[in-house]
Amino acid sequence: MLIKKIICHVKEEMRETFSSGQERWHGLRDCKGFVAQYGGWSEENVAMIVGFWKNRQIYARFMNEEHDL
Repeated sequence: MLIKKIICHVKEEMRETFSSGQERWHGLRDCKGFVAQYGGWSEENVAMIVGFWKNRQIYARFMNEEHDL
């Protein structure tokens, strides 16, 4: 299993825009090899996201073929 941790420092005035942008990732649930993703806010406008993939190869394929297309 591959566990990916993302930490984003978001300016206060961009917090709502950032949150809205994250909603487009709901389609991940349909990607082959994707297990789950969780996220939330910590102190001082820090967004934390943790994603789980079956393995590194499946994640690499996703990044090369589907991410941000």
